[in-house]
Amino acid sequence: MDPEGSPAAAGVPPEAAQATLEKLLASPRFSNTRRLSEFLRFAALEAIAGDTALVDESRIAIEIYGRDRDYDPKVDSIVRVEANRLRAKLRDYYEAEGRDDLVRIRLPLESYVPVFEAAPQPAPQIAAARRRPLRLTLAATLAGVTTDRAHRRSTGPERKAAGSGARVRPAVPQRQRRPPDWPAIACRSGAGGRRSF
Repeated sequence: MDPEGSPAAAGVPPEAAQATLEKLLASPRFSNTRRLSEFLRFAALEAIAGDTALVDESRIAIEIYGRDRDYDPKVDSIVRVEANRLRAKLRDYYEAEGRDDLVRIRLPLESYVPVFEAAPQPAPQIAAARRRPLRLTLAATLAGVTTDRAHRRSTGPERKAAGSGARVRPAVPQRQRRPPDWPAIACRSGAGGRRSF
C-alpha cells in the first residue's frame, strides 16, 4: 500500500514525479530561489520515497533553514511563512510556464507534504461546441441587421415612386379609437380648440 501523499498513491509513477520536480526546479521562477527550491526538493523527495511522516515543520526548519535542534515553531514561523511563499510560487508557475505540464506538484494548506497529481485536461470538444453556436448567433444577428437596414431604405417614410423621380409619402393611418377603459386626455391645440385623445 502506498503512503498517503506519495505520487504512487495519486497514480503518478515515481519517475514522472522526479522528472516533474527537476523540470520545475530548473525553471526561471525557481532557479533564483535557493531556499524555496531546497524546501520543495526535500519535501518532494521524501514524498516520492514514501517517507511522508518525516516531513514536518521542525525537520524542515533544522535541515533547510539552519535552525537549532531546540527549534520552537510557536516562536519562529519561518517554515509557515516559506510554505505560503512556496504555494504562491507553485500557483504562479502553473499559471504561466507550467500550464501544459502533465503532472503537477501542489502543497496543500496545513501540510508540508507535496501532492503529485495529474493536471486537469481541457475538453477541446466542449470548447469548440460552445464557440460554434456563438458564431452562428452572431452571424444570424448581423444578417438580420443588414436585412433590416436594406428593408428600411426601400420602405422609408418617403421613397421614389417606381419609374418616376417624384417622391411618394405613405398614407397617414386613420385616427385610432382609444380603448374604452382608457381615460380621455384633453389638451389644447394650437388653434385654441380642445382635442381629446
